[in-house]
Amino acid sequence: SDTEQGCRNGASFVVDEVKKLSSDHEGGDLPVYITNWSRLHTSKTADQLAAMDATDEFFKEDSPVQRVYWFGARDFGGGSSKNYLTDTIESGARAGKSLGEVWNKECNSL
Repeated sequence: SDTEQGCRNGASFVVDEVKKLSSDHEGGDLPVYITNWSRLHTSKTADQLAAMDATDEFFKEDSPVQRVYWFGARDFGGGSSKNYLTDTIESGARAGKSLGEVWNKECNSL
């Protein structure tokens, strides 16, 4: 989907920027952890799936990213709701599953 591609583009941009930073500094081979990954400005649990499905983009070849942490908390600045890992997906092929179940499957596939 366009939304998933947008999330992929965002993840790819972050990886490329981190690679530039690490090549500019001695000892640039430090591990990188992505925190607060989720989709902004959403109000449906199913809308978060695009960000989850694009997570593998952080782990492409030569990426320094070693971990990605999901943002499953109250969102004061990004305008999102229904992003908790305990929230149930309300529509689509994964309806009835929690975001946590989907995130677990995504993480195990990497």
